[in-house]
Amino acid sequence: MKNILSLIPVIAFFIAFKMAGDDPNPIVYGTKWLIGSTVAVLLLMLCIYRKLTRMELILGAAVLLFSGLTIAFDDPAFIKWKVSVMNIIYAGVLLCSRYIFRTNLLSLFLHRYLPMEKKVEDTCNIALACCFLFIAAANYVLAFQLVSLLGCTAAEADSIWVNFRTFAIPVIDVLFFAGLFIYIYRKLPPEMKTPEGASAGGSGEEALEKKENTD
Repeated sequence: MKNILSLIPVIAFFIAFKMAGDDPNPIVYGTKWLIGSTVAVLLLMLCIYRKLTRMELILGAAVLLFSGLTIAFDDPAFIKWKVSVMNIIYAGVLLCSRYIFRTNLLSLFLHRYLPMEKKVEDTCNIALACCFLFIAAANYVLAFQLVSLLGCTAAEADSIWVNFRTFAIPVIDVLFFAGLFIYIYRKLPPEMKTPEGASAGGSGEEALEKKENTD
């Protein structure tokens, strides 16, 4: 349910952009719908679930910040930067937590259900950080460099960026996580690949500990 609700602001932004008509700045027009639908979705989640998670609050605050700047200055650059800035922050948090604070945040979410070797956890951590950085870089190029690279008009470049933000990023996420879980599954202990082993997390963790001790 939450996943469906979280798509509403993105869809609202896309529809508003396409329906802006002769508006001289359709991205700013779409951003007004984005900020309004984001507030509405957060309030709806609060009514349904009685609380908002920390991540929902952070993402909501980011939307309000970048959208507010876009509307206040009538400049689409702010909302365009949001995707790159947030993904760089995500990557930075993953890498800093692992290599400075010696804590793999990804493993905190996965290890309870899919016990993995430390090197597998580190590989997944780095891969996810690289995915975030790839999206950040791709967003920057599509948001700010298309006119000079392709010689297209600003309106055409904006349309390409909106399509990328609406459709390409979710596809990249789905493909990446599908590949990540295939990789994790292949690295699981044999005991965890059976229905009995998958339902009994303890046996999988014990098998993993034995494997690590023998390596």
